[in-house]
Amino acid sequence: MRLRLTLWFVLGVIVIAVAGAVGMYTILGQQLRADLDSKLLQQLNHYQQMVASATDESTLATATANYLSSTQSNALRQSAYVLSLQTTDGTVVSNSGDLRLEELAATQNLLQSGEPYLVDVDLSGRSYRVAGTSVRLADRQVGAVEIGGSLEGVNDTLQRLLLLLTIGGALGCLVVGLGSWLLMGRALDPVRRITRTAASISHEDLTRRIGYSGPRDEIGELALTMDAMLDRLQSAFATQEQFISDASHELRTPLTIIKGHLQ
Repeated sequence: MRLRLTLWFVLGVIVIAVAGAVGMYTILGQQLRADLDSKLLQQLNHYQQMVASATDESTLATATANYLSSTQSNALRQSAYVLSLQTTDGTVVSNSGDLRLEELAATQNLLQSGEPYLVDVDLSGRSYRVAGTSVRLADRQVGAVEIGGSLEGVNDTLQRLLLLLTIGGALGCLVVGLGSWLLMGRALDPVRRITRTAASISHEDLTRRIGYSGPRDEIGELALTMDAMLDRLQSAFATQEQFISDASHELRTPLTIIKGHLQ
C-alpha cells in the first residue's frame, strides 16, 4: 500500500509537471516569436520611412542601397537581419549575398498580390522568420521588400528551457517520491503496529495494546478503537474465566457427595 500510494503521488506530479512544461514551452515560444515578428515589422516600417522619397524603381533601388550602407541600418547589422528588395523591373538589392530572400516563392506571390506575410523558411540549412510587404510609390506597387531574422536564438532558448524543465521535473519527482515514501511510512506506522499487535494476541495474553499517540485522524481512530476492542475482549475473557472458576467450585461439593454415594 505504501508503494502504491507513493507511485500515485509521483504519477500525479508527473502529469502536473508535463502539463505545466507544455504550457510554459508553448507560451514562451509564442512570446519569443511574437517579439521577433514585432522587431521585423518595426525594421520594415523604418526602411519604408527611409526610402519614402523615392519616385520610381531606379530611385528606390538607389535609396535602398544607400540605406543599407549607412549607419541608419546599424540595427539590421546588429541583429543579423537580412533585408532584400526586388523591384518589378527585376532589380534586386540586398545586404546579404548568401541568403537570397528574393528567390522565395512567397516573394513572387507578394509581387503579384501585394499582401504582406510572415512565414518560416529554411535558408542555407537554418530556420528564418521572414516578413514581407509591398513597396508602393504614387499608389503603384513598384516592388517587394522582405526582412528575415534567424530563429536560432528562439530555438536555442526553447531547447534550454526544455532541458531545465526536464531536469527540474525529474528532480521534483524524485523529491516528491522520497518525501511521499517517508510520509506514507509515518502515516501507516500505526497500521503496522495494529497488524503486529493483532498477530501477537492469544487467549493466554490479552494485555497487549497498540498505545497510539498522535493526531485523531482516521488511523488514530482505528488504533483507539482497536485498543477499546481489546479491553472489551480482555474483560469478557476474564468474566468467562471467573464464571468457570466459580462454577467449578460450586460443583465440587455435589460431585463429591455423589461420588461417596456411588462408592
